[in-house]
Amino acid sequence: MNALQAVVGKVVRAHADASVAQLTRHMVEAAGVDPTSAPSPMVLRRIVETEIRRVKATGEAGHALRFDCSAISAPQGDGRPWILFVVLDVGTRMILGWHVAESAVALPGYQRAARDALAKLDDLSPPTWARRLTEVEIKSGLDKEATAKLVERLDAAISGNVQHADSDARFGRYFKKLVGGKLGLLTLTPARTLRGDALPPNGDMTPWSRSELEAHFAIRAAEYNDEVMREKQPLASDALSEIPAEVLELLHMVAEPQ
Repeated sequence: MNALQAVVGKVVRAHADASVAQLTRHMVEAAGVDPTSAPSPMVLRRIVETEIRRVKATGEAGHALRFDCSAISAPQGDGRPWILFVVLDVGTRMILGWHVAESAVALPGYQRAARDALAKLDDLSPPTWARRLTEVEIKSGLDKEATAKLVERLDAAISGNVQHADSDARFGRYFKKLVGGKLGLLTLTPARTLRGDALPPNGDMTPWSRSELEAHFAIRAAEYNDEVMREKQPLASDALSEIPAEVLELLHMVAEPQ
């Protein structure tokens, strides 16, 4: 039991999108416990669920990031949907940075989203910053090979677990899980990310200008971040107040690609 308790925190943070069943398997493996001699599934589940509740309560920021993209319900002038790129914090569910683009080419989209995150980090106020960044997942767009090279470079630089989500499906997966399928008047429409016309409410294909879209999303994202932070516990006197160095390094590397 002690071995399991010693690793459960790291496992939950490193695999924040996994199911409870998957987390129990990761925990047993990380602890080096023989599955045949491990506690019952009910006990393992209780350990994981307790840690999940603790992480949600403390709202620790900076231990895991997600880079995601998806078409949204706002049409462009040619009928195609605008594409949303975001940098998300798993522990707090905050939207750290974002950008809206005409196409699903990932590198310039994430570059601008990372720049937006860097510009806003000092104004964000999570209850606690993690000691270090432990895991990152980046969803590819049209430029899979370029995204894969970026992932390799990031993983080597920060010696972390940077993974490439390269499937043509599951756009917006992280946003939907952490934030939800809708923000303000904007709804995720993942199936239209690579092709097809926009799917606006009531079929209204009136185009959104970039300035209209950015103004709307900026307001709603700020309101959303304020709301999720109100759910978290106040900063403890001994909590970490500094952004993990790996978070800053990674965002700078994405914002200024080689």
